[in-house]
Amino acid sequence: MRGHEADVARYLAEVSAVDPSALSDQQILAALHRWRQTGTEWLEIVLLFGGVLIYETGLKKICASAGVRLDKLLYSHLAAGAKSVSTQQAFDLVALARVARAEPRAADWLRRHPQPPPSELRSALAGTAFLTAFDAFIARYGHRGLYESDWALPRFAEDPAPLLQALHLHVGAADDIDSSVAEQHAAAEAAAAWAELVSRMRGLQRWTMVPLARRLLARIKQYYLWREQCRSDMIRVLARVRPWHLVLAERFVARGWLDRRDDYFLLRIDEIAAAIEHPAQAAALRDLAGTRSAERERDRRLTMPLLMRESELERLIRTAALDGGDGGGELRGTPVSHGIVEAEVAVIDDPGDFARMKRGAILVTRATDPSWTPLFTLAAGVVVEVGGVLSHASTVAREYGIPALANVRRATRLLRTGDRVLLNATEGFVRKLDD
Repeated sequence: MRGHEADVARYLAEVSAVDPSALSDQQILAALHRWRQTGTEWLEIVLLFGGVLIYETGLKKICASAGVRLDKLLYSHLAAGAKSVSTQQAFDLVALARVARAEPRAADWLRRHPQPPPSELRSALAGTAFLTAFDAFIARYGHRGLYESDWALPRFAEDPAPLLQALHLHVGAADDIDSSVAEQHAAAEAAAAWAELVSRMRGLQRWTMVPLARRLLARIKQYYLWREQCRSDMIRVLARVRPWHLVLAERFVARGWLDRRDDYFLLRIDEIAAAIEHPAQAAALRDLAGTRSAERERDRRLTMPLLMRESELERLIRTAALDGGDGGGELRGTPVSHGIVEAEVAVIDDPGDFARMKRGAILVTRATDPSWTPLFTLAAGVVVEVGGVLSHASTVAREYGIPALANVRRATRLLRTGDRVLLNATEGFVRKLDD
């Protein structure tokens, strides 16, 4: 991990020292080719620290021998203590809302605009303590963004609109989650779960299994924190490389090779290279981007299953527009953050769709990544169709102290925005309540 952090710092310094707009197309292309050869190292360490199954298996055996539930012990310890960088982002966003709420000028501007315009932020709030705090937040988290693993999309530093929309909802509320209260609750649950395990150990077990269980919990927790940090580092690297692509994208538009800057990201590197080396081939780029844009729009209608066989692809495409939901019944899933809450549902397809999110609602979606963190600060609970114990939804929900249920099949089709439900993320179900 120390080596990784040093590599990240060195790479960021190297990339930041060069202004890509001062380079030729060929020089930028050469740098991007080097990236293709070495860029996977930033992902490899994320996957490495996600490899906790061997430690969980050992802990599961100890819990079984003591008659203690693994999820109760493990989840409480993952929630307690040091916070992952993704959850800290959530707490810092709420703290930023408190700064705004305490400053009438900032609070009034955020309350007046359901979708605060980023273009007016600096002129409207120049000289405020909130703007200073906001800039500090962007300095720490501005490399992140909606669907942040896709560097075709802007970072929060480029487009802070999702953050400002979340702040609008927070400032309009009377109160927010107190991080100290959440931390105290998590620490108490972890202590109680540990005390239960120790109390059930007898004789030699106390000298062998208890120390082993402590080491396994510590290792899982450390990997859990490092994985989130490494993922943030990976996104920070992507955010520094993205401007190099944007320089080429803007040049392609200026030359008439493409209609829009974003069309550049519908091309492959080898196609970009061919156009740079042989400009006569660039005439085909506009049609190529148009074809792929249309294909992407068709693919948006697909509802991807957890497991898909090639033989099923034709049927999947044919039935993509069919809904098939009846909107009722009890849905089962995997508890990933214990707790029980009753509230309205907000079904969100895209993390940027803040307009459909209500503070205190239960967020229901297909899956999440760290770009959903601002929405988590508004939610009373979370239900996702896809996810695991170490998924982003699980990570932030546990540390933030809200109930969460994962692997709830067809949740986004069987539940509707405005439905009132009981989410029991301890026993593993969500039930629609009668009006």
